[in-house]
Amino acid sequence: MDPDKLAKVLAMAESEHQGEALSALRAARIMLSRAGLSFRDLAERARVPVPPAPEPPPAAQASEPAGAPAPPPPPDELVRGLRRQVKDLELELATLRRQLDKAAGDADRQRGGRPLAHAGA
Repeated sequence: MDPDKLAKVLAMAESEHQGEALSALRAARIMLSRAGLSFRDLAERARVPVPPAPEPPPAAQASEPAGAPAPPPPPDELVRGLRRQVKDLELELATLRRQLDKAAGDADRQRGGRPLAHAGA
């Protein structure tokens, strides 16, 4: 699994568009699953302190292109972001369930009463 690609997909999960965010989370889950991992595994690995990478020599820093992608966020930030998104998705699910229950109740009331076409008759 390409960690850079996973980081980009997880960054898309922060989208304000819920469909895009959900698709990104699904894509991340698939990527992790293909690597034999889960979000829980990712969170567990984030708990393990990672030694800091040695800084590249000054010549290497100057040779990086100006438009180089930003490094992925630290694992603890990824975990916080994932937790926030899971909470948001849970809230969205609860809202959708309430809307479904209301629509089902409305449908039941319509079936129990007169058909709408004859309401004015």
